[in-house]
Amino acid sequence: MSRLDQRKESHQGTNSEGQALGSLACAPFFLRCGPVPRSTIAMGFGDLKSPAGLQVLNDYLADKSYIEGYVPSQADVAVFEAVSGPPPADLCHALRWYNHIKSYEKEKASLPGVKKALGKYGPANVEDTTESGATDSKDDDDIDLFGSDDEEESEEAKRLREERLAQYESKKAKKPALVAKSSILLDVKPWDDETDMAKLEECVRSIQADGLVWGSSKLVPVGYGIKKLQIQCVVEDDKVGTDMLEEQITAFEDYVQSMDVAAFNKI
Repeated sequence: MSRLDQRKESHQGTNSEGQALGSLACAPFFLRCGPVPRSTIAMGFGDLKSPAGLQVLNDYLADKSYIEGYVPSQADVAVFEAVSGPPPADLCHALRWYNHIKSYEKEKASLPGVKKALGKYGPANVEDTTESGATDSKDDDDIDLFGSDDEEESEEAKRLREERLAQYESKKAKKPALVAKSSILLDVKPWDDETDMAKLEECVRSIQADGLVWGSSKLVPVGYGIKKLQIQCVVEDDKVGTDMLEEQITAFEDYVQSMDVAAFNKI
């Protein structure tokens, strides 16, 4: 090989190295320094319990079937549990995903993968704030008006429960009690046909008692010119009984021979 050929070959080699170094110098930073660790990138959906967070989820799922990969996994379970309910119909991608993951509810524990914090899923540069909302919700759920065997009852819950019980007892006390009443038809018989029936009825009506109200009356023929007094009354069962009425009516022995109950009906 001549000296000229050697110099050409040497020049071509040097030029090739220069081109290679120049290409590397012009390469993007992430190619020269390697990929940025995924853990350093902020991720999330915002607050998944808010319309804004659901919108981020909907946009994220516009070209995806699942949160990660191509099959349901614990990533889907973690995000599903953070969503308070089905997304609205206008968020079609999020709603489609929600209904699909809901169908795995009984087997979600067996889905592949390891459940991570919500901040490990979703689009980059969106900070997850769902946890703070979940904490507030949990604090609200801690107030149990009826107490719990497993958790110590807080003072606030105890106060609310006692107020509710006091209100219930107050309403119960104000409610009028049901008064049992009966309608009674009495037959009051005189001694004979010479008994003054007007006086006899006056004596009967003179009997007054709490829970006793006299009603209509009439004279009914018995025979041999004798008539009996048939008189209606309404009584409160707890205050007036037929034994008391019989005792007081037959006490007018100058006019009354006997007293019978002709009819007795509960009102």
